Amino acid sequence: MLSYCVQSYSEILVVRPGITDLASLKFIDEASLLACSGNPEEEYRTKVLPEKLRLAKLYVRHVSLRLDLAIIVQTLLRIVNLPAVVCELPELKATPQPPSVSLWSRVSSLIIKWRRLIIVALDVAMIISANYLAFVLRV
Repeated sequence: MLSYCVQSYSEILVVRPGITDLASLKFIDEASLLACSGNPEEEYRTKVLPEKLRLAKLYVRHVSLRLDLAIIVQTLLRIVNLPAVVCELPELKATPQPPSVSLWSRVSSLIIKWRRLIIVALDVAMIISANYLAFVLRV
């Protein structure tokens, strides 16, 4: 088992680590997953760590700028809670996504979630445009 781990780690350490990766996307709520387990350390060692190693090896095999950009976009989508898949790899075996939701319901949920920021941005835009318009009318 130890030689397998050493070999796996030496395989995945050929790439420079980043802020996010496939394992971070899959195990975004790892703490709650391990909290439900009777023996979290054993659960991590037998289930989570091998899957993280598999995903890291998958990344090493398919490393590309397209995959890097897809991981970054997917991370941003997961942060704002949008259930969309940017790029699928057959070996990834992505978890099934919930049924597709209409575009309008996604947009309205984003507006509701970020309404204060949107209101502030609109206020700033209207103040700037009012000052500009006043200057144009004056001159």
